[in-house]
Amino acid sequence: MQPFIYYLITTFWILLISLFGYSLPAHAEINITSQAPKQDLPIEVRLTLHINKIYDIRPVDESYSIDAYLTADWIDPRARTLVPETEEKIVLEDNLVDDIRDELWSPSFEVINITGPKESSNKRIFIHKNGKVVYTERFKAVMHSEMNFRKFPFDSQELKVTIEPFAYASSKMTFSDKSKVFPTESNAWPMTEWTVTSRTCEVNDSQYDFLVDITGERYFPQFEFSVQIQRIPDYFIYQIIVPLIIIMLCAWSVHFINDSATQLSLISTLMLTVYAFNFFIADSIPKLPYNTFLGKLIVISFSAIFLQLICHIIQLNTKREFTAKQNSIVVILFLFGFGVASAVSWNFSSQPVPQDQPLSQKSNIRQCG
Repeated sequence: MQPFIYYLITTFWILLISLFGYSLPAHAEINITSQAPKQDLPIEVRLTLHINKIYDIRPVDESYSIDAYLTADWIDPRARTLVPETEEKIVLEDNLVDDIRDELWSPSFEVINITGPKESSNKRIFIHKNGKVVYTERFKAVMHSEMNFRKFPFDSQELKVTIEPFAYASSKMTFSDKSKVFPTESNAWPMTEWTVTSRTCEVNDSQYDFLVDITGERYFPQFEFSVQIQRIPDYFIYQIIVPLIIIMLCAWSVHFINDSATQLSLISTLMLTVYAFNFFIADSIPKLPYNTFLGKLIVISFSAIFLQLICHIIQLNTKREFTAKQNSIVVILFLFGFGVASAVSWNFSSQPVPQDQPLSQKSNIRQCG
């Protein structure tokens, strides 16, 4: 009879563990705001960001998508009480990671420049006997980063990932300058239209003056990674710019035809060709509230052909044929005007864009890996 009772008790506990998962002892609660001694603070947290993919760069809303792993580890001797004496560490996954936050100090990492919900999956937390805590998760998100496409298709952009611990000031925790971003190679994220030129990683204290009255704290730790990318313009050069230049050369060569009526007919046809060409390439040009260099180049080409049309109409109405020398001078003037207009357009496209006023100021900036 006694073995049967032991069997029932064992079966009962197995069912409870299966239904409700692993439960931590109630006496092991940790509240960082009330812990002593104070010299234990701030806790230094090391972040590791492993970027799998950067993709889908969208000019209109200045955003891009990222797929990455986020890992954070820190030493908190108070966490060792959560590990049973018979174990070296405990591992909790998915829902249990959220459940343990009431008993374990664990900062909630907030991606500051995210534009929507962060899609997290495969969350896991390790608690070691020596008090080391390791948190890791995989996430996908759409990120916002200020961009400037005025030099399109010869533009370069800076993509940022900014992470802060929600509600924890620098007096409670800080990011370690041993934080890293992987892969470490600049060209590690192959993108169809872009090439990576450089990357930076830094940790700092971000100053939020408007939070002083609410939290009593002014400085909050921040981790920021940025990658500089340069567009590969080959497609736009060979599919748009070169055909546009050929059309312009055809328009200028019309001046060497002796018949004014034929000149007018050809230049009218070329003007319609540029108009149709603009429709053909419309999907290749980002639809932005400001003009890009390529967009201005198309407008300049259209305007140059229109001026030539006016010139031929005047010539036809006055019944005055230009000499070969005069036609050569007209072509040179159009070439010079086209070059000056393009140079001025490039100069304006290269002007810096007014940036949004940052919510915070940075101090104690330290480079990381």
